[in-house]
Amino acid sequence: PSGIILDALASFTLGSATNSATISIDNPLTVDGAITILSPGPGGNVAINSALTSHFGVIMAQAGDDVMLGPDGLINSGTSATDAVILVAGDQFINGSVLGGESLHLTGGGSRWLIYSADFSNDTRNNLAGNEVYGCNFGTACALLPSAGNTFVSARASSTTSSGSSTGGSTTSSSSTGGSTTSGSSSSTGGSS
Repeated sequence: PSGIILDALASFTLGSATNSATISIDNPLTVDGAITILSPGPGGNVAINSALTSHFGVIMAQAGDDVMLGPDGLINSGTSATDAVILVAGDQFINGSVLGGESLHLTGGGSRWLIYSADFSNDTRNNLAGNEVYGCNFGTACALLPSAGNTFVSARASSTTSSGSSTGGSTTSSSSTGGSTTSGSSSSTGGSS
């Protein structure tokens, strides 16, 4: 088979905390354990253009600018960890996968994905559906983050529950002063905004 298969590997890390290059996964990558892809420096991008699979571990990709799923991009996670897939874009999340809303495939019971970006109203979701949370940054505690359910997390604060693109999940926001929290349902069906 084509691609890289690293069965029995406890974890796999590509990149570093200071990387600012574009990391592109162009061939299938399969690991038993966790997969971490790091390019969080200025100008750093992560492009997943093929299948990225972890049988039992968390998959995490962090970019200073964009996290992108190309036309053949697919993320498969079999872990039962609550946060099975964590994608962190300093700017935009772009789902260009032909699989659309099925591009993040979770098989572990009770698991979810989290997608962080600067402002999810600028992201391309391509029919991925989930809750929305405003005013939270990756790596900092956020009381607004729900304990379950696929969730888009925007660093941009909002004082309304109807801003941004919506995917039929719940929208939670805080005022720009951090003093109040509101929740509500949204009715849009997703796609890019």
